Amino acid sequence: KGDMSFTLLDGHAPAGAAQVALGAITLERSGVSIGDEVVVEGAEGSLRATVVGTAVFPVIDERSSPSRGVLLTPGDFERISSFDEPSADVLIDWTDDVDVAAANAALAEETGTEVFEPRLPSDVNNLKEVESLPKALAGFLSLLAVLAVLHALVSTVRLRRQELAVLRTLGFQRRQLGATLVAQASALGVLGLAAGVPFGLVVGRVVWRSVAGGIGVVDDPVSPFGAVGLVVVAALVVVNLAAILPGRTARRVATA
Repeated sequence: KGDMSFTLLDGHAPAGAAQVALGAITLERSGVSIGDEVVVEGAEGSLRATVVGTAVFPVIDERSSPSRGVLLTPGDFERISSFDEPSADVLIDWTDDVDVAAANAALAEETGTEVFEPRLPSDVNNLKEVESLPKALAGFLSLLAVLAVLHALVSTVRLRRQELAVLRTLGFQRRQLGATLVAQASALGVLGLAAGVPFGLVVGRVVWRSVAGGIGVVDDPVSPFGAVGLVVVAALVVVNLAAILPGRTARRVATA
């Protein structure tokens, strides 16, 4: 998926001799920044080049890393490399009716080369291994929120029985007493969403930028506003459902 070329994070690609773009981690570990000079060592010599950009590199094989690498112009690369050092990688897109595993094996045997399916960077694989953790944490916090709302409503019925009885005396009907609990639940839900949704979006973007920067990939966070809208609607529905049982209790409050 996507473009198999490099992606610039900062600066520009090498456009002439003695220019180089580095991966984010390579740049950090070298202790340099854009505009500084570095020495690139090759099998047949070395090159003093100016750092002109920071890039994310495509992952083609086990030697590749999105955040570690050096990008040179072809001329500079050939100048410091031995004849047998460069390797050529070919990307193949099989048609839908092809057995990919069998085709890869046949192609490798026919050409005497290494053929394999797409590979993810190890850092991305590490993130995939813990991708269920945020969902589990969100579910746990959602359950705590519902229990907190339910506790608040039950406490309201227990501690405000006199006020509810006064409302009955003033003419409230039973369904209106239940609606009072529903209104309280809705107010709690709206206040929680008004504080939690913006806070979550901001913190989520900050945390993702930190994670992406740490592994040297593009830190362009996407805010799923459609999913956030569904969460808002679902939260309001759930808190109102939580008000059903306390609302029934409130309806039975006697004027005495």
